[in-house]
Amino acid sequence: MSQIDGAMSQTYVALSMILPRWSLVQIALKGVSMPVSLISAHLSRRGDLLLSGRIDTLLSTYAFPLPVFLEERLLLIGSEDQAREILDHVRLSLTARGIGRMQPKVTAVELPRAGRYRVWVDWHEPGAAPDGPGLSQAIYYCRETEDGLRIEMVNYTRLGQRGRDQQIEVLALTA
Repeated sequence: MSQIDGAMSQTYVALSMILPRWSLVQIALKGVSMPVSLISAHLSRRGDLLLSGRIDTLLSTYAFPLPVFLEERLLLIGSEDQAREILDHVRLSLTARGIGRMQPKVTAVELPRAGRYRVWVDWHEPGAAPDGPGLSQAIYYCRETEDGLRIEMVNYTRLGQRGRDQQIEVLALTA
């Protein structure tokens, strides 16, 4: 391997590095700094919007069509109307199971490239019904825009124990 090839490989690895959750993420667009605590707060707010029924506000932060991978299955949400219907169903199902809050824990954030980055999140459902708190894990593919954060894709790597409509309910965590 030549020195040039080695340098390119090291550069690629550095750009793909995943930061621990306590690190500061430098968002490339406008040089804005976004600490992981702000990302966590943003995700918490999205969960609150869903559970309070403010789905239209929530929908304004998605890019459509929105691919959502549910473990090994792909759900392609083509429009805000389709997403509104799914998220309303999810909200009703969550509240029927006694879920009053969804608690995100950001476990890693990728270094941004051209305003895009991934966020790894564990979603906890404190107060879940008899089977105990649910836990799902997701990777969010995010893009910074002039209007704020946009989620372009979601990949659920683990779905919690959820009961009926499990694969549709997991969409609540894209909130």
